[in-house]
Amino acid sequence: MKKIIPFVIYLVLPFLVYPQGKIHTPKYCLFYDNHTMPAIPDVGENFDVEAFTDRIKACGVDYLTFHARCNLGMAYYDTKIGIKHPSLKYDLFGQLADACNRKGIALTAYLNGGISSAEGLKHREWTTLYFDGREYREPRFTPYVRTMCYNTAYRDHLIAMVEEIARNYPVSGFFIDCLQNFPCVCPVCVKEMKEKGIDWNNLNEVTKFSEFSALRLAEDIYKAATKINPNLLIYHNNPGYEEQSKFSTYFEVECLPAGAWGYEYLPVLSHYLRTLGDYPVLNMTGRFYDWGDFGGLRPGEAIKSELLYGLANGMRP
Repeated sequence: MKKIIPFVIYLVLPFLVYPQGKIHTPKYCLFYDNHTMPAIPDVGENFDVEAFTDRIKACGVDYLTFHARCNLGMAYYDTKIGIKHPSLKYDLFGQLADACNRKGIALTAYLNGGISSAEGLKHREWTTLYFDGREYREPRFTPYVRTMCYNTAYRDHLIAMVEEIARNYPVSGFFIDCLQNFPCVCPVCVKEMKEKGIDWNNLNEVTKFSEFSALRLAEDIYKAATKINPNLLIYHNNPGYEEQSKFSTYFEVECLPAGAWGYEYLPVLSHYLRTLGDYPVLNMTGRFYDWGDFGGLRPGEAIKSELLYGLANGMRP
């Protein structure tokens, strides 16, 4: 019996720009959040791309976010740059991109910017180094055990993957996840901090430098992607909304009220984002209570309430 790889579904309703430059206003979006360990066999073996896209098309979906490379460092397309999942025997993302393009469903490529486990194992020099000299962080059972340094050769590697996807697939955008502030005192970071007169022994100063490094990478990703296709939707998850506003074309608000975010997060963020100008804002909620829950346990009334609250404040539900 083949193993079934679970997918986590987010529901959002964005504006979208097609690869050809045609501006589109979709009804709603699906965000598939799947991170697959390298040892899992038969990835995508029973995935029927045509049936899947027919089904979501029949539901009214015309904007889909899907993984090109997950936080485990596994690519789901035929990459010459990254690490393709070892049990994936075909170009899953490529076939999905083709089907979406034929059926009028715009596709955004997900890449995790701050976490890439397999690439961190292959290139230890790409990972962050904390003050105590450790590369691995506690707790070790989370994806954050190994984080990536934005100032090493990893930055060029990540940008190259974005360029590879933008050139080879009819994508409508990029969602760069976990571009977080990970304080790092690796030799590369220390060298630049010394050049800038930053005290690399001071946690507050190192933290500010890490924030700067994340935003600099976000800007470089934006420039590289839009040089290939100026009509892309681009959003970097985790940097401040105002701070990234010059190199993001829309915003997403990720919020699981029953999880780490709490029930005050969406009201505060939805009101705040109304002050930032004419950016499309997507209200990303989920059908699960918290990370690791694949049971679809949340009641429909809760999801409807959050989507309608966001809509009342200018967020696409």
